Amino acid sequence: MNQIRRFKEYKDEVGELRGDEYEGIVALFQPNKVGMIKIGDKIIPSNELAAPIVIQMDHVLNKNAFCLYSLNSSGFDSISAETLTEFKRTVEIHEACFGLGNYCVAILNAQEFIKRCQIAIKKVGLSGNLGLVKYFNERNFHGYLPEKYHGYQNGAYLNTKENIES
Repeated sequence: MNQIRRFKEYKDEVGELRGDEYEGIVALFQPNKVGMIKIGDKIIPSNELAAPIVIQMDHVLNKNAFCLYSLNSSGFDSISAETLTEFKRTVEIHEACFGLGNYCVAILNAQEFIKRCQIAIKKVGLSGNLGLVKYFNERNFHGYLPEKYHGYQNGAYLNTKENIES
């Protein structure tokens, strides 16, 4: 359990993994969709912006998060011959995860694990909430991300029906 800021800035010793610059994001503005940026008395035309403008807030970056890699069937109400390949990709461990360490713990009864976590959190007088990360397409998304997902959002060039609309 670390602050979201730490996940943003993370660099491992071997260099295989990196933090995610989109951790704690609350808004993202595409250069071709803004007219200009004014900072103090300096005006920057949008055609001089080299990348999207990413807005992150300390109140989100300073939140603590307990992160787990979740293989789940989110987005699939049923599986057919047409969706089987996509479903298999959804429940496979991504290759990048193999650089996270030498061990893996598989939680087979997720509901019981969640229940125990909630009891332990309340027992020590803390509060918190649970949720899956919602991915957005950082190449297309423009604007403010829904506040209810702050801390549960991440940029990835993905396009599934469970993602935040771009």
